[in-house]
Amino acid sequence: RYAVNTDVFEVTMTSANQQEEVECENKRTVSIQITKVDSKDPNKKLSGAKFGLYTAANNDKKIAEATTDANGVVTFGNLDPNTTYYYKEITPPTNYVIKEKGFTAITTGSTGENATVSATVQNDRKATFKLHKTKEGGAAFGSITFRLIAVKDSTKDILADTSNLSGGTTKTTNSSGNASFTGLNPGNY
Repeated sequence: RYAVNTDVFEVTMTSANQQEEVECENKRTVSIQITKVDSKDPNKKLSGAKFGLYTAANNDKKIAEATTDANGVVTFGNLDPNTTYYYKEITPPTNYVIKEKGFTAITTGSTGENATVSATVQNDRKATFKLHKTKEGGAAFGSITFRLIAVKDSTKDILADTSNLSGGTTKTTNSSGNASFTGLNPGNY
C-alpha cells in the first residue's frame, strides 16, 4: 500500500516543444491490527468493541475509529511507518467491561513484509449473581423479592452509612427459589 503524495510541484513551460520531468515518490504505508479476546478464554474472539486511534495520548488527537468484526479484529491502515500511535477502547463488546482503561502506545514497523503491527486486548465478562432462597428445612421459597445494591466504598460499614449505597435493582425468586442478577460490572454489592 502507498500513501497519496500531497506535494505540490511547480513546472514552468516556456516553449511548445519543451519537456520537463518531475519525480513524484509515494511512501509505503503500514497497518495496526487489534484483536479483541475474552480474558478467560483467549481463543474466544469478541466482535463489537469500538477502538479509537490517536497520534498522542489525548482524546483531541483521534485520527480514526473502528469496531471489531466477527473475528474480533479491527485494522487501521494507511499509517506512517516507524511512528508511535496510541489506541484506546471506547466501547466494550456487549456483556463485557473494559479491562485496560486509558491509552496504549504502539509503534508501527517499517514497510515491507512486516507492514502490520498486531496487538491483543482482553475484556472481562460482566458478572452474574445467582441466589437460591429456601425456607427453614430447605424447601424452595418463591416470590421473594431481593434488591442488589452496589457499594461505593467497601471499606465503610454499609449499615452505618447508607449514603455509601447506590442504585439497585430488584429480582423476585421463581417457584424453585432462584433469582439471577446479570450484566453486573465488577465491584462490591
